[in-house]
Amino acid sequence: SGKYQPGQAPPEGSRATGLQLVARNFDRFDGEPILDAGLYPTAAFVSPDNAWIGFATAAGSGLTPLLAKVPMVGGSMVTICELGSVGDLSGATWGTDGRIVFATEQEATGLLHVDAAGGTPKPLTIPSRELGERDHLWPEMLPGGAGMLFTIARTDGSFDIAVMPPGSSAS
Repeated sequence: SGKYQPGQAPPEGSRATGLQLVARNFDRFDGEPILDAGLYPTAAFVSPDNAWIGFATAAGSGLTPLLAKVPMVGGSMVTICELGSVGDLSGATWGTDGRIVFATEQEATGLLHVDAAGGTPKPLTIPSRELGERDHLWPEMLPGGAGMLFTIARTDGSFDIAVMPPGSSAS
């Protein structure tokens, strides 16, 4: 296994160490690494037009946690926003309205949203402790803009599935 630096091709005949994103056609077994995806890209999701892959990663000398995207055909990583201290993603989805909705590992943040072109994340939902909600996780846009499916983690350890109608918020 050879040494691999993000943004560089692994040495010929070797495997890259660490995590990497790989694009693969369904009719093939082999894939092509997407090289510029920061360090340890995780929680990948795809844009509605299938042109971009969104993901969480770390970059820079301070290994700043980021929400980023890279063209599906390869190219340079584009930072959407810094994730700061909220932890890794616990699901993300990219809507046809150009908005990315995501959840984090930090409990009680609920769902956050940010413009896919970049910006500052804003709360979309806030879990209700009064209703026994601990967090909102794993968002997924429904086909045809029919709303968004997400998971409600409850304080008693159970989970519920909820649908947020288009144009609304659960906060």
